[in-house]
Amino acid sequence: MVTKKLSFFICSSILLLSFIAPLNSMQVTQPYTPGMCAQYPTTTKIGTSLAVAGVAAALTVGSQKEVSSDSLKASLVVAIPVFCGSYLYQKILHKPNILDVLLTNPQSALDQIYQTRELFKNEALSQGLDKEMDTTILTQKTRNLVEKYEQKCPLLFVGECTTSYCVFTRSNNPHLRAAYETKVSALLLEKIQLNQGRVVHSAHFACGGALSDLVIVTKTLAQKPDAHVHIHLIDGNHTSYVACQDFFGNSHEIKDDQSSADNNRIQEYIDHLKTTAPNEVKDKSDEQLKKQLIESNLIDAIKYQQLIKWLHYTFPGANISLSIHSIKDNYISYIEKNNIPYADVVTTADIQDGMSLLRYSPYNYAQLCAKILQHNPSSRNIWLGHNNKDAVGLFTISLEDNGNKTKQMTFEDTPDLPTIYLSLEKL
Repeated sequence: MVTKKLSFFICSSILLLSFIAPLNSMQVTQPYTPGMCAQYPTTTKIGTSLAVAGVAAALTVGSQKEVSSDSLKASLVVAIPVFCGSYLYQKILHKPNILDVLLTNPQSALDQIYQTRELFKNEALSQGLDKEMDTTILTQKTRNLVEKYEQKCPLLFVGECTTSYCVFTRSNNPHLRAAYETKVSALLLEKIQLNQGRVVHSAHFACGGALSDLVIVTKTLAQKPDAHVHIHLIDGNHTSYVACQDFFGNSHEIKDDQSSADNNRIQEYIDHLKTTAPNEVKDKSDEQLKKQLIESNLIDAIKYQQLIKWLHYTFPGANISLSIHSIKDNYISYIEKNNIPYADVVTTADIQDGMSLLRYSPYNYAQLCAKILQHNPSSRNIWLGHNNKDAVGLFTISLEDNGNKTKQMTFEDTPDLPTIYLSLEKL
């Protein structure tokens, strides 16, 4: 009995030691492809558990003076719980590298992000942060809580639409997102390789929670970890943050040590809103507006700070910049004002839902592509969408009819924009 317990202890110790090192972070300086363990996690867990259980069984049999049916039974008694313990440990406690998860199973990353965010939300409510009106205390407590949960998930506020009825929801049809992300990353990689030493700009329209965009950039940098890229994330949900930055004359670029708009000057912006948008603020006090603005801007700043910090850490040899914009016109005016080149790659996904249609997102995206193609004819674009019938796939917008057009568009409200042609690659 003592020998059995000793064998069990030894095998368990070997198992724990083999997985004790934290695997949540790694740095990439050479082209990287996830190994078999990352690509086939379930098979790896079963194989590892069988190997450890086999060692446990062998040690148990070897401790007997002679091999008999009793010793074989004893080995099974040891091996079965060791196998179960090994598999459960890997399944529950052993956290894979987030880079591998983003490259091989983004849905798993999304699940982990939302599970951790729910814990964050519950603790924030338990601390009464939703009712805290002192914005200095609110900011400090929020940052402290974020730091705590970043230890569990460094990309806490990245996300994606998870609507159950949407054809583009990753859990419904993971192959659609995967094909889209692979295609866009290939285009971005091609542009980087053709423009060695130059910053390549990518514009991501209606980025939402930005998970797909993070996957695209991660796939690209995994193959070219010394790339020079500037990522532009465009989304209407950035309006509050970007409007504050523009009012204060700040850059749209997110830095590693990014903070929200100067809290000491936020009253100036509130007074500005009372003049420029009185109907939108008339039912709220200054204190309520201040809390709402700081809270919203703080989360945006933290979200994109997390994203750029993770990219900088994971790909230390790359030159990576990140800017956020609200709408297409805001992006265009910003890059023109700051002499930033028009994007080399333009991309969007899932912009035909009800809210997106209310915002005229497909039309605005088409206008954005037309404008960029006018100024950068070599730019490339990809749109994951559908044709309102039964075809789902990747749309490409061009200024010339290549013989594969599915639709032709002119912009009557913007006559200076050229006619465009859409073609569809079905998935």
